[in-house]
Amino acid sequence: MGFWIAIILIYILFIIGLTFLAFWLPKRKGRRKLGIFLGILTFLITTFPVTSFLIEDYWFFKSDVTQTLAKHDFHLEDDFEILEHEIIGLRDYYEQFTIEISEKDKQQLIRKIVNAENFEDKTIDQPLDDIYELPRYSNDETEEYTWNSRTTTEYRFHYYKPRPQGLTPVDEYIRIPIDGLTLKYELIYD
Repeated sequence: MGFWIAIILIYILFIIGLTFLAFWLPKRKGRRKLGIFLGILTFLITTFPVTSFLIEDYWFFKSDVTQTLAKHDFHLEDDFEILEHEIIGLRDYYEQFTIEISEKDKQQLIRKIVNAENFEDKTIDQPLDDIYELPRYSNDETEEYTWNSRTTTEYRFHYYKPRPQGLTPVDEYIRIPIDGLTLKYELIYD
């Protein structure tokens, strides 16, 4: 714990020092406005990598939802509302969002899942990757797996893509609860 506090303090001191130098050097030569501009610019550039993780939820829009769902050929015809969006982690990356959809879109998405060639009507709530043995690593870029299923509580689309050694596989879920008008998307690199 103390190690990370020291790293954070060193980073903060680095930002303060660099910002001060960017301001002070031009000011010393009589160019105060340039110093202010360079100081602010340096501060923004050095703090952006850290602050981008804190504010990325604010940069998530309906177009991002539409694009994400379209990757798997899921399309919403009616307007929807983003209820929640969350991103966690760097190495073990987890992203999820929940949207409120119309009854018409819900029925259309359920039909797409139920009419899929690989649809399974499950009576137990068990992750499908626990049922099937899936390769964790693969150098074949075209290798991917999809399942469509219904459990006791939801309709589910599951996409799995193994990746080369050293990279984590991609797990994506689109879940539509039997009760309610929501859609939940999860992306997991783990």
